[in-house]
Amino acid sequence: MKWYAAWSVVVCVLYLGMSPTYGEGARASLTDILMTDATGAPLPVTGIEGVQAITQVAPGVTDSGVIIEQVLLGNQVEEHNIIRHTLIQDSFQDNRGIVNVNQEAGNLNNQANVRVLAVVAAEVVVRGFDLTGSVQQTNNILITSGGARENRIIHSFGGTVGIVGANQSSGNLNQQANILLLGIGQALGPEAVVLGDASLGETKTNNTVQRDLQGPRTDLLTDSFTGFRGIAQVSQSSGDLNTISNVLGLSVHVETVR
Repeated sequence: MKWYAAWSVVVCVLYLGMSPTYGEGARASLTDILMTDATGAPLPVTGIEGVQAITQVAPGVTDSGVIIEQVLLGNQVEEHNIIRHTLIQDSFQDNRGIVNVNQEAGNLNNQANVRVLAVVAAEVVVRGFDLTGSVQQTNNILITSGGARENRIIHSFGGTVGIVGANQSSGNLNQQANILLLGIGQALGPEAVVLGDASLGETKTNNTVQRDLQGPRTDLLTDSFTGFRGIAQVSQSSGDLNTISNVLGLSVHVETVR
């Protein structure tokens, strides 16, 4: 059982956060993110979790692009009569900011929470806020029988204000991603932060499943998010070889009148 959590408050920055969990034959990567100011000078965000302030650049236009990749290639999982569960209970109450949680009790699961936030001051425009995502599951073998699996979120995230991403998996060879692109701009018009194109691709080929006498599979979300305000992205998978993506792009501007 694995937990990954992060909290952050973002003011006037471009923020990138990704918290993946994966096995030997799996990978989750953020392969490219680049911003340039009005003169063409690069403003790179390094690593899979970084912060880049853009409020000090010269007035003009910045460009950004994000490429996200999840791959499960050539894995074999065999299990019989295994009982597994994941549980988030009475947790993450009254938080403020960004909460990312990955929890898995299975094998070779890819889980990621990706947040790209651009908060820009007047006279700076973010254009081409593009997202390219791909998911690949190829040449995987799953042999399973019996057992029971359960994912539960109980009485959690109540009173939280902000952004929440939660992934739970008690199965095998699942790929889960919660992706948010959020732009907030203050300018003389609605062009402060312009959403670009989103391209999402999924490839599943040559996967083999041998399943006998499958036991119960349960995903439950109970008495949670009471009084929650903000954006919540949640995925649960008690099965196998599932692909679940929650992708949201949002642009908000505050118009200034002179």
